[in-house]
Amino acid sequence: MKRILTITSFTALALSTLAQLPRIVVQGSGAPQVHTDITAAVAAAQSGDHVHLSGGNFGGPLLVVDKTLHFVGAGIHPDSTGATGISTIGQQVRITTAAAGSSFTGLIFGNDLQYGTTTDGANDDPTNIVFQRCEFRNLVQVNATPAPPTSSSTVFDECIFRAALQCTSNSGTTETVTRCIFAGVGAWPNGLSNLNVHNSAFIYNGVGVGLSLGQYENCVFAIDLTSASGPSTFQHCIFSTGGLPAGSTGSGNLFGLAANAIYANETNSLYTFDDDLHLAAGSPGAGAGTDGTDIGLYGSLTPYKPGAVPVNPHYRVANIANATDANGQLPVTITVAAQAN
Repeated sequence: MKRILTITSFTALALSTLAQLPRIVVQGSGAPQVHTDITAAVAAAQSGDHVHLSGGNFGGPLLVVDKTLHFVGAGIHPDSTGATGISTIGQQVRITTAAAGSSFTGLIFGNDLQYGTTTDGANDDPTNIVFQRCEFRNLVQVNATPAPPTSSSTVFDECIFRAALQCTSNSGTTETVTRCIFAGVGAWPNGLSNLNVHNSAFIYNGVGVGLSLGQYENCVFAIDLTSASGPSTFQHCIFSTGGLPAGSTGSGNLFGLAANAIYANETNSLYTFDDDLHLAAGSPGAGAGTDGTDIGLYGSLTPYKPGAVPVNPHYRVANIANATDANGQLPVTITVAAQAN
């Protein structure tokens, strides 16, 4: 019942503010609050609150997340955000140790995202951070302090990286990457330790890729790995090149698949939202994953979700009239679809 009431109260607020986007609704410990400035919304929120972002671009100065908050955007995929628009945080974001347990879903990060600062080693160790169905257009630095030890831990699930996921101190950081897309110049993990990557796609048409050392399982590498080095472990992965990076080990891998023949529709190694990253018909990667499902994004027991729709109820239609009718009522048509995952 509590879950139903929470969704209902947010929906009521959303109906009253859809016509004046962008808006931010803070909900949780007290009465729901509506903001237009994300820095003000974060300052007003209490630890454990949810911060719901409408479609729109939220800019401003450096945004510091220094408490446990759960950010929920409208989504990142143009095909699934027609009624709302995509949600973009345009400013630099800094996550501190006190933000442990925070989560972010359905958001584009248009600027750098950084844990702590380059000088404060006591404040860059947030644990149990989760990013789901987010897109990162700039650097993601999960530990910015050069001096160890560190103890940050993060899960990236069904995210898109357009730039590097990196760490400047690889002592103690733990990253789990599931069903993510690494696409673009420098868009690969580097400098990380305790890195576990599952069912992810690496797409790039250049050279000089420097993959971070880690464990890679059921991934697709449509990239040139000749300059990458081990010792990493690759299990049941697809490679467009002829072998493993130097010094690496593994088993069950498939080599030498032409980059333009790996996917159902992706021919130029430049990922765009209209590409189809299901495996091509007849691919030897079908059913060849470590768990008996497909290698790549659409394997595992919970495959990549087309459209990257966030878990919160999804607005498919939002039509709000510009004026009242003859009876003094404002015609509003809202179609909402529940999300199973």
